[in-house]
Amino acid sequence: MSTTQYQCLNNGIQKLISLDYPGKKHLCEVSVTPVDGSRDVKWYANQDSEFCNIKLKELVGKFQTLWGYTCEGQKKPSSLLGLNLRHRRAVDLIIKDVSREGKDAGIPFTVTAAQAHATRLSDETLSALVVQLIMNAKDSDISKPIDRTYFIEDDGDQFRTRSVFSGLHNSLTIDDDQYRIDSATVDGINSAGEIAVTTVLSALSGNTDDSIRCTGTQTLRTAADGSWFPASEHLIECE
Repeated sequence: MSTTQYQCLNNGIQKLISLDYPGKKHLCEVSVTPVDGSRDVKWYANQDSEFCNIKLKELVGKFQTLWGYTCEGQKKPSSLLGLNLRHRRAVDLIIKDVSREGKDAGIPFTVTAAQAHATRLSDETLSALVVQLIMNAKDSDISKPIDRTYFIEDDGDQFRTRSVFSGLHNSLTIDDDQYRIDSATVDGINSAGEIAVTTVLSALSGNTDDSIRCTGTQTLRTAADGSWFPASEHLIECE
């Protein structure tokens, strides 16, 4: 769930400063965690996640300039941090809407992770935003995360959702019947509106060595009717 995390050290004392988006109880949370694991939320926001981004930078700065810590990033910053404010706020709204939906669902679920990528489309009149949310059901019998991906066009005045797809891996194809696609993660979007996806695959029992773990890449395109179809082959590499 952490989108950005810094490890800060001072004379053997270690603390982790994290920005979680979404947070455990709020839209975003900035916390400090010492080695004993007692997480202390310093700031949070429920309306605008940019507040947490600002507070994270301020807090890391104070640890280094005022309190003598040396801080280094521990996790790759989330793609969300690269969005402009307009797109970031659009993602905030999606997370809040889906979180409310999860509270009222027959089997409640929570949004545990989010990522998004944006680009200017080739015709220069529109930009595109692709948002992927990861959700976990609170029913203990349902342990596998579920995902939902949005493809949104932005003309500068309003957003238009062209497609919403649950279970991104179901949109992907694979020619080798010895493997199944376990998960799919959005990695980016290009000016043609094509979505780059990274996959995790496992061997089907009885077909090959089931200890082999593989990753793959494939590009998807959105059709006029909102459906998704492959725009490239599914390339697979195994350990």
